[in-house]
Amino acid sequence: MSSTTKTTAPAEADLPTYPQVSVQAPRDPGQARRLVGQVGAALRRQVGDHAADQFWTAVEQCVSPQAVLSLVAGTVTLR
Repeated sequence: MSSTTKTTAPAEADLPTYPQVSVQAPRDPGQARRLVGQVGAALRRQVGDHAADQFWTAVEQCVSPQAVLSLVAGTVTLR
């Protein structure tokens, strides 16, 4: 019997890293949605549509807020 499971975050090797893109980290860890919006907008503005689209696709695959935060930290620089 085989079962499929979702990983908590997409494989890091599949994700682009844009250290030149800097986003202010929220003070409240519960503001993951706001942070995702800021990262998506910053990627679109500073890198381009393709980077932002890849980021949004990866976000949709995350199954927890912790996975989203891990994705963000691996994609852009948080300040």
